[in-house]
Amino acid sequence: MKVSELDGYLFGCIVKPNIATDLLSHHHWVGNNNKLVGFLNMYVDNGELPSLQGPITQVHLIQEVLSISYFKDVTTWQATTNRMGDLCAQIYTQTVPTQDVMFMLAMLTALE
Repeated sequence: MKVSELDGYLFGCIVKPNIATDLLSHHHWVGNNNKLVGFLNMYVDNGELPSLQGPITQVHLIQEVLSISYFKDVTTWQATTNRMGDLCAQIYTQTVPTQDVMFMLAMLTALE
């Protein structure tokens, strides 16, 4: 992942850009993230994928909600607050990872 410069996506360091404010960066982020997911699909057994997808989705949702900021224009605050509420609801609907799943995610994150 380091060679292809996708390790930042694996470690969650590269936050998904807001599609409404930065369409091009969002497009590039989605493409790079898909490359990473494709790589993991090649090397992770299909039987392991369902147990990883929930926690991975949860991590992405947490990253997204923590990347949201209120703009100076107070007319956008209601929509921003609603988006944060929706993301938090999605975070808590994900399956709570077991200790084994968290350990597997940690190992995948540590891969270079």
